[in-house]
Amino acid sequence: MKIVAHIPEKDKIYIKDDKTEIELSDKNNTGIIEGKPERLTVFKKPSESNHTVPAVLLHILTGVFQGLFYIVTVNIASDWYNQVDPVVLSCDFSADTQKTDTVTISLKKAKYIKDTDEYVLPMINLSPKTETEIKYEFDETALQNGRFFYIKKILCMIFSIVFFISFGVFLISRDIPLISLAVLFAGAAVGTVISMLQIKKQKKIYMKVYDSIKRTIG
Repeated sequence: MKIVAHIPEKDKIYIKDDKTEIELSDKNNTGIIEGKPERLTVFKKPSESNHTVPAVLLHILTGVFQGLFYIVTVNIASDWYNQVDPVVLSCDFSADTQKTDTVTISLKKAKYIKDTDEYVLPMINLSPKTETEIKYEFDETALQNGRFFYIKKILCMIFSIVFFISFGVFLISRDIPLISLAVLFAGAAVGTVISMLQIKKQKKIYMKVYDSIKRTIG
């Protein structure tokens, strides 16, 4: 049986029967399940944490350069909660192999509507239409990953600005080390305060999205 999937950018789904499991993405959206399976399952896999010790160390060592990259590319989108997929979907369905040898799957991502504090669950459509059983599971790790990545991006940009301003002042006033040192500490203090305010703000947003998802899927 041929499987054709229409999937959002940078997303993946998996399709399996009793014997076979295939992975499809937005770039590789066609696969084959051997034979004539009576039941198929479409599902997504839970996320793995992106804030491991090696990842955090890498961010610390390259933070200034990452911040410069984000500033240059104006990569400051704040809707991080819609850049991740914190609801794992699985769908069991019957495959009518007598009528068709191709199943088309269309997946629509979940979305959090901030203005109404509403969480819209991901949707899946099958063609030809068939009886389906859809289950949803909260993937808290995905939501944590999104918040971590956004906060990391903000911190990198703040300390990149502080670094280059401090470096510029140092070059200008290197004969007066006390001025350079004062600017460095002042910049670090301002950067730390802004960073803490951002962390607090993103925690509030995180909890609003978290509560909305829990209300939606129970």
